[in-house]
Amino acid sequence: TKQSKHKTNVTTLTRYPTPPLARAPTTAGAVPLACRESGRFGPANRSEYAGSNERHGKLHGRHRRGRRSRSKSGVEGHQARDCGFDRSPQQLMSHAHPPHHHPTNIKRCDQGKEAVMVVVRMRPFNKKEKSEGRGPCIQIHKSLGQCQILNPGKEDAPPKSFTFDAVFDMDTVQKNFYEESCYDLVDNVIEGFNGTIFAYGQTGCGKTWTMQGPPEGGELRGVIPNSFEQIFENIKADPETEYLIRCSYLEIYNEEIRDLLGDDTKAKLDLKEDPDKGVHVKGLTDKVVGDVKGINDVMDAGFSNRTVGATLMNEGSSRSHAIFTVIVEANSVVNGKDHFRKGKLNLVDLAGSERQSKTGATGDRLKEGAKINLSLSALGNVITALVDGKGKHIPYRDSKLTRLLQDSLGGNTKTLMIAAISPADYNYEETLSTLRYANRAKNIKNKPKINEDPKDAMLR
Repeated sequence: TKQSKHKTNVTTLTRYPTPPLARAPTTAGAVPLACRESGRFGPANRSEYAGSNERHGKLHGRHRRGRRSRSKSGVEGHQARDCGFDRSPQQLMSHAHPPHHHPTNIKRCDQGKEAVMVVVRMRPFNKKEKSEGRGPCIQIHKSLGQCQILNPGKEDAPPKSFTFDAVFDMDTVQKNFYEESCYDLVDNVIEGFNGTIFAYGQTGCGKTWTMQGPPEGGELRGVIPNSFEQIFENIKADPETEYLIRCSYLEIYNEEIRDLLGDDTKAKLDLKEDPDKGVHVKGLTDKVVGDVKGINDVMDAGFSNRTVGATLMNEGSSRSHAIFTVIVEANSVVNGKDHFRKGKLNLVDLAGSERQSKTGATGDRLKEGAKINLSLSALGNVITALVDGKGKHIPYRDSKLTRLLQDSLGGNTKTLMIAAISPADYNYEETLSTLRYANRAKNIKNKPKINEDPKDAMLR
């Protein structure tokens, strides 16, 4: 194992303990009492991680002259910090904590390709888990970008370890999470790239909280409203360029596409493919917005139309996949000539995978869960096909979700996947599945490029 100032290169796949140099400097208080004597949460095990220089190359974000740069206050440096099992599980995601700096520009690969960036966020214990006295099965090592998961049913089994671009524990503040993982990607969209941010995980793991935040917003607002603020702040800082911002909001419910901003939000819309537009939804409502308030009003109106329902796992469970799309068109004058560019930002809140035995779903809830799992399985098949590279056929057409995300997985898009996980031991199987899913996704290579002089630009 080698370490330098900004990256950790892991090359061993054996089940031996990590050399002392690479150990996360944990404290006794950060390890569950039941695990201290056995050492089950000891040095990081690399058995499920094929390390590479590329996956750990974290580049510092660069912003255009005149743009607001991210706050550097409260940066901790590169000291490892655990997920906080010695802290009270009552701590919320919004609990203030000094930000740990993880510069997370999407990494450059060979021949203009870029890897999909994958980060993991663990939510706090919820009321149900606390009332049942559930214990933890996850430990987070932020400085290593690593999650360790322990099988509660096998006392002697060593923990499985996964390494990602960044990992965030239950104390992470919404704003810090956004600035450390999403800021650079949104900045690239303003420059004319396509970008996608999507949250994946089992039902009740905090995906909608991370992407949307609570209705009252404020300091608890999620990725979507924070991206709106960033876009319009950068527009104000660039008065020499003319901008046009438009947005749309759809959901995929039981494999039917619905317009959340349309007059009839239950109407079924069709997918079409065009040489210029690519895969798009015919008849989808497009709203032009001029400021943060305007785009937040559009988001709130659409969110109120989204299909939700109660299950045993989550009182407000999302029963559909939702995609909020922001189009950023820009026109700057270069040598006396107009220079157009267009960036597209897809903000995706996926419905959670679920087991009927845990959700207690019946009737419509059961049917919805089956459709959700089917589309997520199709997404997994696409990821596997892209990573394996054994054949040229990628099964994008197996679901509406994978068709809409086609450019985000292997195409002309910079992509960030947020894997949302639960800390509770009774969710071990689902959490392990999510981590494996995310571990495969980080090996996907996209080919993003700036969309210059787009034929369908409305700004003309």
